[in-house]
Amino acid sequence: MKYILFTQKCLLAVLIFFQLGTVSVFATILNVPQKTQEKTEWCWAGCSQAILEYYGIEKTQTEIAEYGTESANIWNYLWGTGSNPTRKGVKEILSHFSTIYSSGSEGALSQSVVQTQMNAGRPVVVNWEWNSGGGHFVVARGLEGDTMYLMDPLNGPTIDSYDWVVSGGTHTWAWSLKVMSNPPESVVQDCNGEWGGTAYEDDCGECVGGNTGKTENTTCIQDCNGDLGGTAVTDDCGICVGGNTGQTACVQ
Repeated sequence: MKYILFTQKCLLAVLIFFQLGTVSVFATILNVPQKTQEKTEWCWAGCSQAILEYYGIEKTQTEIAEYGTESANIWNYLWGTGSNPTRKGVKEILSHFSTIYSSGSEGALSQSVVQTQMNAGRPVVVNWEWNSGGGHFVVARGLEGDTMYLMDPLNGPTIDSYDWVVSGGTHTWAWSLKVMSNPPESVVQDCNGEWGGTAYEDDCGECVGGNTGKTENTTCIQDCNGDLGGTAVTDDCGICVGGNTGQTACVQ
């Protein structure tokens, strides 16, 4: 089994991605709680604790460490297991304390993949490797354009550019763990900034519905032909007709 080793003061970055439309500037930042690692090597425990709590499961770092390393203050894997001493990685921790599924991969995730994760309300765990040796886990909890929001269990929350997260002079984004389980709706922020809200962006990039006090403008509704404010409709035969399609409805 392939596994990822992170040593010393790891930073776990749970990137929780924003909901960005083609022309929209709105973003969704996931409500991942800030945690502080309780021992020098327990960044993995602090980050695991934050993700579990985001999904509604409250565990102490002591409980997490009892499972992950038999309470030892040592580095742990991003995913995978080992013995002498016992190590069970973040992937294993998340599935042990809940039914949270995650998928690991080598290298940095592209900005578009991070955005897709954020749109779905699913964090991403980022494993940095120090240029001088060793490693660090960061928790990125949002992506807005080129800006990433990180949950650092050692130094607190930070906001950095995507390029810096990938390679910031002293580190390189070497491994990734995508959380694949969908979170409860209550932990997702709508475009109006409300957790569990129902506001959404229309086809013109306007935040409407929910508690915005705005309704979707009919000129921003896209018809079946892809025209904003168009009048094309789907007929009884399932064909897009009228409007600018040049098609007429079938007779049933």
